[in-house]
Amino acid sequence: MMRRAMKKKTKAAACLAALVLLMGCTFPGMSATTKTSVYKVEQLDPRIIEAQQQFSFALYRQILKQKQGSNVFISPLSIAIALTMAYNGAGGSTRDAMGKALQLTVLKSEEVSLGNEILLDLLTHSSGGSQLSIANSIWVQEGAKINKAFIQQAGKHYGSEIHTLNFADAKSAATINKWVQKHTGGKIPAMVEPPLPPQSMLLLMNAVYFKGNWNHPFEPSATRNGDFHLTDGNLRTVPMMHQSGSYEYMQTEQYQALRLPYADNRQGMLLVLPGEGIALDTVEDSILSRPDGLTKPFPVKSGTIQLPRFTMKEQLKLNEVLKALGMSEAFDPSQADFSGIAENRDHLAIEGVLHKAYVDVNEKGTEAAAATSMQMAGSAAPVSPFQMQIDRPFLFVIEDRATGALLFMGSVYDPTL
Repeated sequence: MMRRAMKKKTKAAACLAALVLLMGCTFPGMSATTKTSVYKVEQLDPRIIEAQQQFSFALYRQILKQKQGSNVFISPLSIAIALTMAYNGAGGSTRDAMGKALQLTVLKSEEVSLGNEILLDLLTHSSGGSQLSIANSIWVQEGAKINKAFIQQAGKHYGSEIHTLNFADAKSAATINKWVQKHTGGKIPAMVEPPLPPQSMLLLMNAVYFKGNWNHPFEPSATRNGDFHLTDGNLRTVPMMHQSGSYEYMQTEQYQALRLPYADNRQGMLLVLPGEGIALDTVEDSILSRPDGLTKPFPVKSGTIQLPRFTMKEQLKLNEVLKALGMSEAFDPSQADFSGIAENRDHLAIEGVLHKAYVDVNEKGTEAAAATSMQMAGSAAPVSPFQMQIDRPFLFVIEDRATGALLFMGSVYDPTL
């Protein structure tokens, strides 16, 4: 029933968008502050990245519990941005719980805000060949009394656009969806459907889009059909891409891991393939509980990789996942404290968090996106050249090597779905 309800409210395709819908009571139109400065990586507080990575891994582990043995694809960056924007308006024990879930308790409020400002600036001002765009917006119900400080902080640190709408008007959904299309390269045609819930007060939206060509593209003529082994013993015939070269590569008793860089060498795809006879969930549980080894550079080795060409779409409602991470109070109208967002905070709580994602991996590179909607109401390396034949379930991560930010994460059990 919950899935049908969320399906009715939102649709997405191939980009990243985060939506936070707060329920309660539009703030006079304001223009968000536009950042013009470009920061240096050295100015980024490493605790911001550590928090983002730790939240990403904890979140992913909880999602895997819900979707055992199934394809998964998310953008932890999108989810973190959406939740952090709401966290900035939380107070009391609600803020404490959200901060703990987001791994932000060691940081002061101003450190979180400035840290995310610098991170977003660095991610969106890459001079390389990949395209990574991130946009935020706040959509306020006409007549809602939103704290000016919250609006200003969202504009200053997150570059949020501010829009006022009559949510009861069916055209409001079209206006929001047009913004989503614009900032996701048209890959997400719609995030919301009319009518918006009558108790809606505020929508915080994040849109992210990534498109990157491989540093060394796969030769299309080398792609040929091959077998992909499913966990139930069945086979799927998939187009298998082939390439040889030098890569960051690591092998342990449990798995092989390799990084495929994109054209600018700033972003890359980390691929993790369990060893023969070892289940992907076993490897994921080991890696996600102790991820330090994967976030560091690997030795460079020569070898051959075979990677299936695949496309995946995902839709998840994250309410129970986030509650399992300790955020239950934020979803409870009788307990939630979002006094930093609204002057009249009565019954203001998160109603739902929806995430949609899409990824297309082919010979040229990768196109990926995701949508997150939050609704609130009142190793020993081999000596010889390696071979990494990805013909069974595997894990992949799209990462920003310059900052360490995790952009997307996915588990592929069946590349034909």
